[in-house]
Amino acid sequence: MGNLLLQKDWTPYLYVGLPIGGLACAYKLSTALLHPLDAEKKGLYQWRDYPTLRLSAICTMLLIVVGLLSSIGLAAFRTALTPWWMGTIYTLSSVVWLVSLATLGLARLTLPSILGGEP
Repeated sequence: MGNLLLQKDWTPYLYVGLPIGGLACAYKLSTALLHPLDAEKKGLYQWRDYPTLRLSAICTMLLIVVGLLSSIGLAAFRTALTPWWMGTIYTLSSVVWLVSLATLGLARLTLPSILGGEP
């Protein structure tokens, strides 16, 4: 993975652009999850786990920002690190924010059934 990241001159744009896209996706998922169209009607804001849900959305965005900062660091110092370290750092940071984003997406899919909507 590290050798792949060092091959072309445009690859820093790729591995910085992916977390930016993930951050945009997390924002869209978070707003759809925390503020759906019928939230008042279904009592989402009075739900006892709503603060936990909101914290989960915030933590997802923070993890993506950390992944973005690590990718920017890799782009800035790509000649100072060995390919093995570059691949390891990028892969681990990407896996962390991707899993967090997937969890947020699953929460968005299951929330209507928890609140009594369609399954």
